[in-house]
Amino acid sequence: MKKGFVLFLCLVLLMVGCSTAPGEAPQTVDLSSETVPFYRGSIENVSEITLYYKDGQTDIPYVDMDTVREVAIDAQRYLEDDGYQLTMETDGKVVDFVRENGSRASIDFGEGAISWDDYNLFTTASYAQQQMDILSHTGLDENGEPELFQRGDSSFVRRGESIGLYFADFFIELIYEDGKGYMPLQTFSDLFLAYFYINLAYNGEAVFMIEATDLGDMRETYYSVEPRERSEELARFNYVETCLSLQFNYGLKDEHDIPSFGTLFELTGIDQAMQSTDALEANVALRDVINGYIDDLHSNFVFASPYAGDVAVEPNVQSLSTNRLIGHGQRLMAVAREYFPDGMRFYQEIGNTAYISFSSFTADYDNDYYGALESGEPIADTIGIIMYAHAQITRENSPIENVVLDLSLNTGGDADAAIYTIAWFLGECDLTLEDAITGARSSTNYRVDVNGDRVFDENDSIAHLNRYCLVSPVSFSCGNLVPAIFKSSNQVTLLGRQTGGGACAVQPLVSADGSIWQISSRLRLSTVTNGSFYAVDQGVAPDVLIDKDENYYDREALTEYINNLF
Repeated sequence: MKKGFVLFLCLVLLMVGCSTAPGEAPQTVDLSSETVPFYRGSIENVSEITLYYKDGQTDIPYVDMDTVREVAIDAQRYLEDDGYQLTMETDGKVVDFVRENGSRASIDFGEGAISWDDYNLFTTASYAQQQMDILSHTGLDENGEPELFQRGDSSFVRRGESIGLYFADFFIELIYEDGKGYMPLQTFSDLFLAYFYINLAYNGEAVFMIEATDLGDMRETYYSVEPRERSEELARFNYVETCLSLQFNYGLKDEHDIPSFGTLFELTGIDQAMQSTDALEANVALRDVINGYIDDLHSNFVFASPYAGDVAVEPNVQSLSTNRLIGHGQRLMAVAREYFPDGMRFYQEIGNTAYISFSSFTADYDNDYYGALESGEPIADTIGIIMYAHAQITRENSPIENVVLDLSLNTGGDADAAIYTIAWFLGECDLTLEDAITGARSSTNYRVDVNGDRVFDENDSIAHLNRYCLVSPVSFSCGNLVPAIFKSSNQVTLLGRQTGGGACAVQPLVSADGSIWQISSRLRLSTVTNGSFYAVDQGVAPDVLIDKDENYYDREALTEYINNLF
């Protein structure tokens, strides 16, 4: 039965430019179909997908609602979420997609509109404790035994607004023909899949399911088509779909004073280049937008459109933020090489002080972390390093009184690894998030297993020791979030200079012409003080200033300094 169809238009989404009034999709179109290869993450994992074309426009494919449901489920199975379910209910021209948790997305083909009663719940993994639980690990191994992470009981969530949009406001057309509804393939990808780090890309011959921005072994096939001009229709559709995708997914519109992306493109004079039939010119324009007008370091252009070919896209505008971070990084790395000519050791003891260093947060759940801990041979990613370091620090007759986490060259990475690090240092991790579009807020509590006994207790933490964290302007994204949470905890002393900021999770995206890029997502990482949420985009100041670069890496002197701090 049809549920109440409520649209919160313009509360959370703004129009591209001059909108047309919403109304019914055309009743009669010349609709043709074709079955093409569907590569799901790799060349070997291939099936078929049926695409539909309006009036012979074969470069703007549509999918029917059965395909929407099937591919949405298929994407979750690819991500190993076996509990994800999606059912479809039809009432006239309204199609509802209902999750196993009761949340729904409603597409009204008569009105040309889509709405979500609770977008955050609709995009939540089935194993998550609540909406906006961004930990990708289930907390269980293949045998159902506790593994690495445990979600705690002290979590909370404040639901966001119901949201929706009229497709006519973005000049995007739905099709309803012979009792069936159809949506552009790229619109489906942007609204249903992108949040999960899954995007669909069409190169004119096949559809590719891409996780994050990694083409993997599909790259050669993806670019095997002949480079060519985009049709005027595709160039226009690519532009308006990009406007919709950015408006729906970008999390820093207010901070960057972007009323709508259509307005931004027009005011900067870049809108015509973005609609060029020359795909490379359009790609350069998109990269200029990312570098010059967004310039938030998370946002980045990754791969050119297959219409342009497998080529480098050189921008006309340089990113000031990127150049600044690179400058700081090069200077610090040059000093670090003087003290560590053979490379910085990920674990080092100087007297009573242990140093743990990694330049990014990484985790690979194909690794046997428990076996490595038992053998004493560390795995060189964040979780493996921490398990090894913990065993050394807590060994019998250990001299360690101080633990220093060196994030001075850490530019971010995997959120799971950051959660693991925080929980190890503090005893637990309370990760707070805001959805910039819906207004939802959540705080999720995590504990971790570090000593390998599959029990989550005080023995998995170094909260009883003196803890320090080295930070610099290079400390970005998760490299900024971790010290921000440390500082708000009042348990860890930050040494160094103000961090580089970065408040949002990364959102990978694909354009209708197959260009691959990423932005700062709608999910903003925050700290909480007295119940108020504070964004961490501007970075966090240290407790103790390090005014000379060499003082970061002269660990003999730094150890002496730490022991005399208090």
